[in-house]
Amino acid sequence: MVMQNNRFFCTLFIHHIHQILRYRWSMAGKERTFAAVLVALLFISLLPSPATAQGGVPGSISMDCVGDPEVTVKPGQSSDGVVTCTVTNEGSIVAESVEVTNEFGGGPIITMTISEDSFTLEPGDSKDFTATFSASDRAAVVQHEFTITATVTAWGPIPVDGSILSSTANHTGDVAIKPYGMVTLDMPDKSSRNMETSQEISITFQVENDGNDVDTIDIRITNANELTQLGFVIQSGEYIQQKTSNRMVYRINSRSSFGLRVKLQQKFEIKSLSKQVATLTIQRMLLILTSSLLLKRIRQA
Repeated sequence: MVMQNNRFFCTLFIHHIHQILRYRWSMAGKERTFAAVLVALLFISLLPSPATAQGGVPGSISMDCVGDPEVTVKPGQSSDGVVTCTVTNEGSIVAESVEVTNEFGGGPIITMTISEDSFTLEPGDSKDFTATFSASDRAAVVQHEFTITATVTAWGPIPVDGSILSSTANHTGDVAIKPYGMVTLDMPDKSSRNMETSQEISITFQVENDGNDVDTIDIRITNANELTQLGFVIQSGEYIQQKTSNRMVYRINSRSSFGLRVKLQQKFEIKSLSKQVATLTIQRMLLILTSSLLLKRIRQA
């Protein structure tokens, strides 16, 4: 009971000193800090000894943040990167006012938003907040470091910001824009091609890398074996791999002799070889092969 009464009167005394200091808050920075420390030291004299107190020292703080975020910017599948942080008042006596700040140099490609930047924690209490990272669709692949800092700005009614009594907790991580693969195959002339025996034709198409990073593009004729068995010769080969958007030309020769009229599809497949996301595009073209003898009969009919 005696300890409780002493604590009560000391609290009134400290409150009185704090009221006086409020009127002198226009003092220079060093004097203001000294005054805050003086009041805090008086406040500490009220606290139980380490042997009897439970929990950490007054003003102590901790912060735990989970994960390094990735921002997805693929059109139709975009999503923000989010980090969840938990701030805890490790002390056992006094409430703490906490301010959350950040250092981040990812703009303007990536923006960073803190869900709640100031709050008060009672002894032993915790508070969750989130850091959200956003970017526009199709943004280029980048990675930036960020730092989140939680700072104790007051012990109860006593401001300690900028003084030696102000505790901080930091989290440093990396945020990255996730790469995605997307390719398109444009074939200007998709009409059927009529070939005579021993004839060569050229098939032209444009390949575009529509992803957000350097990618390897895989182009192949998926039914090359079928074409070869029927006597076609693919001069450029059935498979091409490239790392840039480009105009491509396939050259196909028909066999020298053929006794039938053959109609088949030539199937082109193009895909991104990005490890993150692969997009598959298939184009088809009809080839009609007619032997010279059959074509002559058709013309004479």
